[in-house]
Amino acid sequence: MAFFKDTLDRTWRVEFDAFVLKDVLDREGIDLADMQAGGLVKVATDAAVLGRVLAVLCADEIKDKGISEREFVKAIRQEAITDGRKAVMAAASDFFPPNEWSEIQSNLTRGRKVLEGMAAIKGMGVDLPELMQLMDAFKNLPPEMRRQIVMEEGGTATNLADLENLISATGPVVTPSNAATDSPVSAAESPPGV
Repeated sequence: MAFFKDTLDRTWRVEFDAFVLKDVLDREGIDLADMQAGGLVKVATDAAVLGRVLAVLCADEIKDKGISEREFVKAIRQEAITDGRKAVMAAASDFFPPNEWSEIQSNLTRGRKVLEGMAAIKGMGVDLPELMQLMDAFKNLPPEMRRQIVMEEGGTATNLADLENLISATGPVVTPSNAATDSPVSAAESPPGV
């Protein structure tokens, strides 16, 4: 169980259980129990989502205090946003078994990095759908070919490591295998008909 204060200095309790997680999913479409941490990434990166999720998590207290959800959410600003996020993460930590929470935290970190990278790329005016197609094509190249491309474009080992981390954050790197030998060979290197 975790607590936070809103901007009107009211204290709110945040606690996860199976029923409240289902309520959040049903009302807001946010799955806080997702092992990939998609719901928690939204809470961690979108203040509007955080406010609505907190309104569901604190619904009983909101009712007991005789205020509307809208009044509640209006008091979730500035430091209350930060404190509310911390309370949600603390409640999640208290709810999940340690091994699952560790996995969720790793996925949450990866999800945040991907969103930050996508925001930076979008800020540069890059067409995201086109970039995603290029990333998919790049991550399907054999590792040595990826390394060669980065180095030829003036990259360094650090750039390559950063790129490999970004690729692993967007999904597994797939190295195509040759069905006949099960060796990782690109389609260009495969003999015709294999």
